[in-house]
Amino acid sequence: MPVRGEYSQRMKIEEHRHVIVIADDDQIVLESLGNLLGSAGYSVRLFDSADAFLQADAVNEIDALISDIRMPALMESNCNGA
Repeated sequence: MPVRGEYSQRMKIEEHRHVIVIADDDQIVLESLGNLLGSAGYSVRLFDSADAFLQADAVNEIDALISDIRMPALMESNCNGA
């Protein structure tokens, strides 16, 4: 038998939909991954550029980030930081 409060904690965890951000400049990849992960029950936020993601200030709201590492803005920042 569950300890008092254990059930409510489990319910809170089950009610939380993990938020996954996808950042990709390829619209087909962006939408396909978004649809796939959304149909699997995840809450998905889509961004078509690294700048759009950074400007949204969504870092504290997400559980995972899937990003195209070859997006122009990311390539420039990686080259400038090297």
